[in-house]
Amino acid sequence: DLERFPFPSIGGPRVVEALARRVDEIHRVGLAAGGNTPHLGGELFEAAWRLRGLEAFLIDLVERKEMAHYLLDCLAELARRNAATLASAGVDVLALDDDVGMPGTMMISPATWREFFRDRLAGIIAAARAVRPEIRVIYHSDGHIEPILDDLVELGVAAINPLQPEHMDAI
Repeated sequence: DLERFPFPSIGGPRVVEALARRVDEIHRVGLAAGGNTPHLGGELFEAAWRLRGLEAFLIDLVERKEMAHYLLDCLAELARRNAATLASAGVDVLALDDDVGMPGTMMISPATWREFFRDRLAGIIAAARAVRPEIRVIYHSDGHIEPILDDLVELGVAAINPLQPEHMDAI
């Protein structure tokens, strides 16, 4: 079923031209332009569990790893293309997100995040930076994500949104 699923394909010159015009308008008034990829709540984790169902996808991560990797590869490719499109249009800030945190802990272990998501997130950032090396990256997740903050910094994330002091130490 996953192999037959019609993942969307957006982009091309018309999309980049329209986005670039909007970015130019924003730049003309002295502001930085930001953009985020189209997604189902997040580029990877949230999109995958929304497609599979949360319980099913969490089981995939443990018992059907090959299927989880395949689905995440498809989503990562889509996100890479979209990030490169935004960079081609001249955005200054790329906003990425996945709610992998919840109050007090992560929804998946840091080891699972590193196995399934870290390198794919790195690829999304690299795709944008291949087009626009100076692009800044911010990352959103609700809840507690302290265990992966160093990873995010290593990947080139410049800011975290939001800082939720009730779930993680912002100092």
